[in-house]
Amino acid sequence: MRHNFLKNFILNLIFAVCLLCKSVNGAALSENTNNELSNEQTPIILQKDKQLHFFVGASVSKAIFLSTGSMIAGFFIGSSVGAIKELLDKQGEGVAETNDFIATSIGALLILLIK
Repeated sequence: MRHNFLKNFILNLIFAVCLLCKSVNGAALSENTNNELSNEQTPIILQKDKQLHFFVGASVSKAIFLSTGSMIAGFFIGSSVGAIKELLDKQGEGVAETNDFIATSIGALLILLIK
């Protein structure tokens, strides 16, 4: 019984994270209000948008791994969330970037290596 509750909780969490990612626009995160470096000048690892993608990929991947025990499923679903987000960005008002997908996938992979 507890396993089903945990599984449903994790699936709902993934759904909520996907909705959150859809509402976050990468352009809004990189708006420059003072004399900071532009998004093109900032190293990729320091860009807030890429950090968010990394965190979401890692979270989804770890949640799937903990609920299924499969590292492959965790990585695949974590990366798929990033791919779906970028496809939605491409169709809507967001900004689709390959680096966003890469950041999500790296997060999905690296979190599985942490025990």
